[in-house]
Amino acid sequence: MKRSDSRPFWIMTAVMTFIVGLSGYQIIDGLIRGVIVAYSRVGPSTTYTLVAQPKQYWVTLIWLVIVEIFFIALTLGTAWLAREIAKTEKST
Repeated sequence: MKRSDSRPFWIMTAVMTFIVGLSGYQIIDGLIRGVIVAYSRVGPSTTYTLVAQPKQYWVTLIWLVIVEIFFIALTLGTAWLAREIAKTEKST
């Protein structure tokens, strides 16, 4: 039995859905608690609070929302691609 060519794309979709969920949790938690953490690959992570540093807090939160929208679009695109591959496999 031949393995489906769309299987890796469905696995990638599942992994990206998990990443979208974690990122969404970080955004919602930051809104509820008023504290957001900016992770850095170069130096230590920075924590911004709404009370002490409102400008950095909102800039970081908006950046996280932009990244979240990108990940959602990427996840939906991968799911669409997997569905199209699966359709092609069924028709042949």
